[in-house]
Amino acid sequence: MTLLHSHHSPHPQLCLCLSLFVVLLPMGSRVILLITALVVICVATVNEEAAECLAQDSCSSSGPLSQTRLRVQRLQVVSFIAEAGDARSMAFSPDGSLAVTGHWNGTVKLWRSDGRFLRALHGHAGVVLSVAFSQDGTRLLSGGADQTARLWDVESGQEMKVMRGHSGMVVSVAVGPLGDSVLTGSSDRTAILWNASSGEVLRRFGDHEQALLCVAASPDGAQILTSSGDNSTRLWRGGRNETAGGGDWKLRGHKGWVVSAAFSTDATTVLTGSHDNTVRLWSASSGKQLRVLRGHEHDVLAVALSDDRSLALSGARDGTVMIWDTATASLLRTIPGSRHVDLVAAVSFNPDSSTVYLGLLKRTKPKNPGEQALAECKTRCGET
Repeated sequence: MTLLHSHHSPHPQLCLCLSLFVVLLPMGSRVILLITALVVICVATVNEEAAECLAQDSCSSSGPLSQTRLRVQRLQVVSFIAEAGDARSMAFSPDGSLAVTGHWNGTVKLWRSDGRFLRALHGHAGVVLSVAFSQDGTRLLSGGADQTARLWDVESGQEMKVMRGHSGMVVSVAVGPLGDSVLTGSSDRTAILWNASSGEVLRRFGDHEQALLCVAASPDGAQILTSSGDNSTRLWRGGRNETAGGGDWKLRGHKGWVVSAAFSTDATTVLTGSHDNTVRLWSASSGKQLRVLRGHEHDVLAVALSDDRSLALSGARDGTVMIWDTATASLLRTIPGSRHVDLVAAVSFNPDSSTVYLGLLKRTKPKNPGEQALAECKTRCGET
């Protein structure tokens, strides 16, 4: 880490803090690990109280720097960059130790967070559009253009179950809180909740008029979120109920497609990201909109909440990542895109929210005309 020496000046000094920025660049089966120091201006032209506050970690919410801002400025940022002409989807394990990528050629690849390639998982017959880990990190789920979802054992790489039942591409997947159920959303306009062991359909959600774009399951298993190209987003109660009419709540507020969503760990709130460039926070018990987070200039493609719900993380199509205070809807930190990055495919906090993980894709053209046609189809469906 670089040591910054103080500069002598007749003017009040700027307080600078360093946060570790790690970039993982997959190169075939290898990953280049780049570590740089990201310098963030913590305070502009402040008095000695601010410097003491930083040194002693004793800022009050009304002081020059709040504890929340200090916490955010000290976050470690780990970024995983993949070529979009190769990788199509990405996710991190809940503890941040693993990353998974889904690829245009149907391969699923598993990586360690230090950038070490572990293994490739084969089974899909087409592009892998969505990937997700179970909450304990022992299993991962993938969904693809071959209309299937596949459940894998992380340690062995063994394919555990194939879910067949959709008549369209599986564009979004999630694993239930106990790992005994999985959720899929498809271009056939339905979402399905499955028994992870038997592959049996537990419940089908079919109230949308266009392709599903996003699905999410609450950590307590009591609620499911679905969003569609018809601009509707719904919260459903009782995930395993046999019947499913209209969603119990319609989340009203977004002016564009909702393509990303995350529940808080206590299942009380939901965070959504949309093509209207906004991030919104909702009550999971009433469907009421709580906060609107404005600042992105492009489609918001990935969102996450910290374990205590105090911070929201969002990533956009232009590669920009923003960190927000959920209590005030204020923007605390912006991590700009770079020449390496064209869009953000995944974002995540580690369990103690001391580190954020960013899954980044560098846009390239698909490798053949068939993939180009599929990419154009997905663009029309609202997918990245």
